[in-house]
Amino acid sequence: MRSLLFAVLAGVPVLGCSPMSTCSPSTCATGCCDSAGECQPGTQTSACGASGFACGVCGAGQACGAGQCLGSAGSGGSGGGNVSTGGGGGVTGGGGGSIATGGGGGAVTGGGGGAAVTGGGGGSATGGGGGPTGGGSGTAPCVQLAPSSFSGGCQIYLNAPANCAELDFGALGYVEFSWSTATTFCEGPHHFQLGGDPPSTWTAGNAIDWGLSSGTHADWWMERNIGGWMRLTRAEFANLTSVNGQYAWRLTSFYGSASEVRVFTIKP
Repeated sequence: MRSLLFAVLAGVPVLGCSPMSTCSPSTCATGCCDSAGECQPGTQTSACGASGFACGVCGAGQACGAGQCLGSAGSGGSGGGNVSTGGGGGVTGGGGGSIATGGGGGAVTGGGGGAAVTGGGGGSATGGGGGPTGGGSGTAPCVQLAPSSFSGGCQIYLNAPANCAELDFGALGYVEFSWSTATTFCEGPHHFQLGGDPPSTWTAGNAIDWGLSSGTHADWWMERNIGGWMRLTRAEFANLTSVNGQYAWRLTSFYGSASEVRVFTIKP
């Protein structure tokens, strides 16, 4: 039977001689946990994350917004125009023009709204402010939310679907998710974790955790030193919400070794 025990983002402490980390979703709900077990704000490109999950490092040219590494920012523009057009956005959009057009959308936050005619262009996470015509809402770019975090000799790698894939339930009525342990031993049960968007809502219940025991079952198969697969239908997403149409998934072992976090969308 599937277990709905919620363990998304809560790295299970690793047994060993080092002190147990106190950073967790309950102690770092608005930030992320760094490699030293300290809670960070989660707003920096060098430590980006949310909900007490492990901090990630954003790639070159990316920005950290809402606990996620967002797509490359555009070139920074000048300040808002006195009369006509606002400056273009980099990470944050330029200020709005006082009469005509607002600043261009940035990679995270859209430009300020024009005072009279058109609002700023939408950023990828937050749309530009409105004048009489508001700025358009942006579409969040698809990125890998967090890297893998291995421990105790266990290494879990996600196989399929690929990051940023669009899932099609099609005639089969399900999509198969698969992973590998690359012949390393990963103590069970494995945990298949599925979350909506934004990641900050995961600890509030916008996520599901399934505990998977070894062997062949109706909806999954798992062997601790091989990997496994799990089949999901649309019904599994009925209680999850996503503001941008993206969902996230990962696998963890009993002692907290974790795969990367991948995202995907669902074909209408």
